[in-house]
Amino acid sequence: MISRGRFILGLFGMPTIVKSMTVAKPTAPASIFLDKMFIAGLSYYDAEYVIEDLRKGDQLVLKLEPANPYDKRAIEIFTKSGMKLGYIPRDRNRIPNHLLRQNIKLEARVDVIFPEEEDWRKVLISISQVRA
Repeated sequence: MISRGRFILGLFGMPTIVKSMTVAKPTAPASIFLDKMFIAGLSYYDAEYVIEDLRKGDQLVLKLEPANPYDKRAIEIFTKSGMKLGYIPRDRNRIPNHLLRQNIKLEARVDVIFPEEEDWRKVLISISQVRA
């Protein structure tokens, strides 16, 4: 029986350094991008007090609001300091709501701020699923 090292040497005419080689496993991304959207309802909450302090990349907090009388899948959006900015728009909250109800961690971040736009187009956010 021939050893692996001798077999490789016979094939390629080189020493058996191949034995010690390892293959790096691909690393999974830290998060999986889900969606981008504008925050709904900015004019009704605390946005006017904090919009000047918001920066691209700021992390936001998402909270389910199942008792919301207008939308059973409502998801509130807060700053890290607890100021309510508004909601994920109703037509975009189905998947994030489903994931949050399963205790899957989602991350929301400020993507772009348009201070001169109308309220419904002022703050664009990105939502990602955080990988464990």
